[in-house]
Amino acid sequence: KSKMVDVNLEGGISKACLAHFKKYDAANNAPEVVFDVEIFEIKEKLLYGKLIEGKIWLEMSAKIILDGDSNALCRARSNIKYQRSLTGKYNNEIATEVRVCLDNAYNYVLNYIIKNKGILESYAESSKVIIKPYKVANTLDTVYYQQRKVTWADFKGPIRSKTDYGAAIFASFGYASKLYTEFGQIRMEITPKIFMDKNMSWVRSEMRDDYGLAHEQLHFDIAYLLSLNFLRKIKTFTATTEKDLLSLVNYEYLEFYKKMHTIQDQYDAETNHSLNRNMQEKWAKKTRDEIKVFDINALFK
Repeated sequence: KSKMVDVNLEGGISKACLAHFKKYDAANNAPEVVFDVEIFEIKEKLLYGKLIEGKIWLEMSAKIILDGDSNALCRARSNIKYQRSLTGKYNNEIATEVRVCLDNAYNYVLNYIIKNKGILESYAESSKVIIKPYKVANTLDTVYYQQRKVTWADFKGPIRSKTDYGAAIFASFGYASKLYTEFGQIRMEITPKIFMDKNMSWVRSEMRDDYGLAHEQLHFDIAYLLSLNFLRKIKTFTATTEKDLLSLVNYEYLEFYKKMHTIQDQYDAETNHSLNRNMQEKWAKKTRDEIKVFDINALFK
């Protein structure tokens, strides 16, 4: 006749497991690994006579704590079958099997870390920002800076009736990012883009001359120059987590984005929207000289 019996590990499952895993304590500088025991079952059945067959089933998840954040690591499962005598002492006879089951699960997690250490963010020893080539694509509504200079045919947006300006270009810069850990290093790949939105750029018909177009092109050049300075700065960034590296880059982008608009407004103010030809020439020379002396190749090393 079967009978259900409660089995209590000394001090409870959590305390007993913690006490057992103390022997695996790592070096002080190792990331903290937390185990959540989700299933811990011991089931037995009487085979014949006084022989009992039992099974221990364990499932637990592991996560790494880094800078206060938890990152899921892996799941581990372990099960062991054993036999014991009905007349034996219950806890003593299965104690070894319980320890082996715990060790099997722990060793699975340990081997997972050893095998994947190079791609685990928590074990990264350095970080790097990698600048990829500028994005260039053929689209109907966008001109990318590396494709070509703008033409008046690119200014397809509706004319703004509440302004006396003859034309306006929507030129900006942005980036796509990819975060990953490889070879023990946190890496952030940045693919920059400098673009002109055709549908937000406009021109009055009487303003379509080469001089006016050169003024608008210089707005595009200024956006490009600001993107170069942004990329040069973030290339030096380092961080201990992917999250921190992303935050640093995002913050710096917003700062340079605001700076770009400030400089664009200054350019229009000092040239009086191209009417001051002397200042227009000074801005053109200054901007193009700064682009010319910039070490482009250093960005992509």
